[in-house]
Amino acid sequence: MDELSLSGIAIGIVKDGMPYYAKGYGWAALKERKGVTPATTFHTASISKIFTALAIMRLRDEEKLSLEQTLVETLPDLAYANDDTREITLRQLLNHTSGLPDVKGYDWSSGKSDDMALENYFKSILLENESSPGTEIQYSNLGFDLLGLVVAKASGENFEDYVEREILRPAGMGASDFRYFRLDPENTAQPYTKNLLGATVPQKVYPYNREHAPSSTLNASAEDMTRWMANFLNRLPEEATLMEMTRPSTDLADWIGLGFQRFKVQGKTGIGHFGGDRGFRSYLLMLPEEKIGIVVLGNCDYEEDFRQLIAGGLLQQLLK
Repeated sequence: MDELSLSGIAIGIVKDGMPYYAKGYGWAALKERKGVTPATTFHTASISKIFTALAIMRLRDEEKLSLEQTLVETLPDLAYANDDTREITLRQLLNHTSGLPDVKGYDWSSGKSDDMALENYFKSILLENESSPGTEIQYSNLGFDLLGLVVAKASGENFEDYVEREILRPAGMGASDFRYFRLDPENTAQPYTKNLLGATVPQKVYPYNREHAPSSTLNASAEDMTRWMANFLNRLPEEATLMEMTRPSTDLADWIGLGFQRFKVQGKTGIGHFGGDRGFRSYLLMLPEEKIGIVVLGNCDYEEDFRQLIAGGLLQQLLK
């Protein structure tokens, strides 16, 4: 942290399938000199996609949807540019092979928080893919925001309520939420960046807009993430759905599962996800065979290699 002038980080570790370590370092708020604790919540950015995927798979297992159903079958009232876009499947959204582009602008400064924000966002845009579905991997936050709308449609409730009840709370994530406005401000890390002179300064806005909750806005602590990793790693060998999510999901590449990214780390196979938005960087890494999990959360958006440098050093020690 001294070497890279990081404002604050939190680390969580699972060892032998059990919560092993959670600790905060540095500052959640620099001006107030408020330290990071294991319970401090951070914007986790794209780690959110794992939890959106878990919600989709839960609804699939409840036979409320199929991964092979098309967008037009699922959300017939949206504006589709062509037949290709209508025929995108939920599976292709999950593994970034839909051909849909990424979000062009997140409009974080709007801070939209009303219950209809996600639905109204998709009613206001034309969906148009840039490549034929299933032909290439094209990372798309837009695709995961669509999956959040699918969760709402299939469950009959808003996306955040469903994920909170079915995914977060059963895993012991008591303080975590996709809704920034529901967090305790005294327990939330503030976002930082560097100015042109190289000084660490606050970001002007917190990265929250409910239009992009499913792809990006899970806020969680190292403590909560450690509980979730332990829960997931212990369930993984016994649950076919979780195994399906963590295996390669397309012939186009072996690094993409369903909601999960796959890694080769120190000769081992890892699963998890990177995350990064304005003022925040994160990294979730699990090695299922060793029942090891590491999460690194930071409230800074510079020197972003700190995520894998810290996680790699910790993993090296744990494997010994």
